[in-house]
Amino acid sequence: MISLSKNGKKKYLHKVSYEILPLYNRYRLDRYLKIKMPWYSRNELNSYIENGEFFRNGKLIKKGNKLYSTDTLTRIYYKEEPFIDVAKINIEIVYEDEELLVVNKPPTIPVHPNSAYQSGTMLQILEDKYNYSNLRLVHRLDKETSGLILLAKNKKMAAFLTKKLSSRNIEKKYLALVDGIVKDKYFTVKFNMGIDKTSKIRIKQGVADDGVISHTEFTLIKQYENYALVEALLKTGRQHQIRSHLSHYGNYIVGDKIYGVDEMIFDEFVEKGLTENMLKKLKINHHLLHAYKLSFYDEVRDKFFSFKAKLPKEFSNFILKNAL
Repeated sequence: MISLSKNGKKKYLHKVSYEILPLYNRYRLDRYLKIKMPWYSRNELNSYIENGEFFRNGKLIKKGNKLYSTDTLTRIYYKEEPFIDVAKINIEIVYEDEELLVVNKPPTIPVHPNSAYQSGTMLQILEDKYNYSNLRLVHRLDKETSGLILLAKNKKMAAFLTKKLSSRNIEKKYLALVDGIVKDKYFTVKFNMGIDKTSKIRIKQGVADDGVISHTEFTLIKQYENYALVEALLKTGRQHQIRSHLSHYGNYIVGDKIYGVDEMIFDEFVEKGLTENMLKKLKINHHLLHAYKLSFYDEVRDKFFSFKAKLPKEFSNFILKNAL
């Protein structure tokens, strides 16, 4: 559902749910929200409550009502879509033939439309600005991750590449700039991954007994004074895998809003956008993770494909200014 704000910008209906933990049993709604959303003032939170944005188990709730550990709290509200200046977005075409397109996605643009971004996505830019049509995504990258993405131009190629990906016959390598000193030249992180139940961030991934196996092999490329450049070779492809694995190892990716210096930055960023205070903590407006190499063998065409994508300027400039 779409609405228009006073300045004429599009606003989209958002729905966010929170499972009330035993720690917050019998908390008043206004007290709980002040803990959950500390970046808002009490007046701001009270106005959202009075506007009828919060529901307990599907029913409207008032600020003085109590929450219980069996409850689900839901917020339903209109949110202005973040602005992406499409005119300034350039997508490098790394390779193209009659069946395959390989692009180098810049950071800070989503791959496809989602609940937060309905426009300014990579697919839309490729269609509107580069005149492609009927492209089929083979895999995805997080919005802030840059680098190589495979797109098929027909169903046959899409099915072929999807099968290769699921059977782990496409090699994917990433470069990440991490905080601190990396203690090992070579290291492996492997654990069952699922929702991190210890985190307040509902999409954060971590060690989970009921999760699925995740496996990444890492190589230290260059150690700087306060940062390190590492290569990540994916052995499985789970959501946030590299980000979660590096955080688990003890060296989070620079600029990571979920797995970095303070996970609560993520919720605040979603609600308010990037602030100066966030930028001071993060050091840069997006995490420094880049999908730089993709390789696979095409049995049908009897051809080995290997693609590389250079680091985006924001990544290389950060190293020049802060790491060397």
